Amino acid sequence: APIAVPGSGVTVYTNNAAGGAPLIPLSNGTLDDGRWDNIVLPFTINYYGSPFSVITITTNGGVQFGSQAANLSNTGYGTVIPNVGVPNNHYYGFNTDQDWRTLGIIRTWVDGVTPNRTFVIDCNGGQFFSGAGSVSYQLHLKENGVLETHITTSTGSANTGAIGVENTTGTAAVAAPGRNTVAASSIVTPESWRFAPVPPPTYDYAWTPAAGLSSTSVSNPVCTPALLSNTVYTVTVTNVSTGCSVTATTN
Repeated sequence: APIAVPGSGVTVYTNNAAGGAPLIPLSNGTLDDGRWDNIVLPFTINYYGSPFSVITITTNGGVQFGSQAANLSNTGYGTVIPNVGVPNNHYYGFNTDQDWRTLGIIRTWVDGVTPNRTFVIDCNGGQFFSGAGSVSYQLHLKENGVLETHITTSTGSANTGAIGVENTTGTAAVAAPGRNTVAASSIVTPESWRFAPVPPPTYDYAWTPAAGLSSTSVSNPVCTPALLSNTVYTVTVTNVSTGCSVTATTN
């Protein structure tokens, strides 16, 4: 569920009640299509198996992990994921063509205590491009790697967008069912989505016979001396998480 705005500890990036200009200068673009780069998280988050402590927040409902310039984009809306084009390494929190130039507030804060903190990105009372409808949502980046989208308002716009996550090369992605680039106006009631990290698999290796091998428990043991080079070796590889295994031979 959305998290209530605390009375202190809130960083406000733009608040049109305060005059319509960014309170924190954008790194690139405008409050229509813009972004704030190099935002330091209060914790390290695992995303697609890699740790990140720096993010970019866009004005279009996206979060990019890391500071790799090749992955950065101010837009990202209207794209079916996965897509190798930028942005990549990207959390499509609610990636639609949004416009915060005349309405709305974008702010962040940290909720909770270690090791269960949440970095909240609160985007409230904005519009879709160009001056259409209304949009309000929160993106939650959790210390355990879970990402959550909480949409409270999305009305009056046919602009399309996606809700999901995509890896650093744009070759793999997971989108919320029915939300891989659809019209924002199709979201007629509040909804929430959670994306849980899948840690990279770990494997156990068991080689037999042991004679001549540098190790029986690594993926690529060295075989010596040469007189054993024609020995047939058997390896069993087991996925530690699932318990599934496969056996193969080599010589």
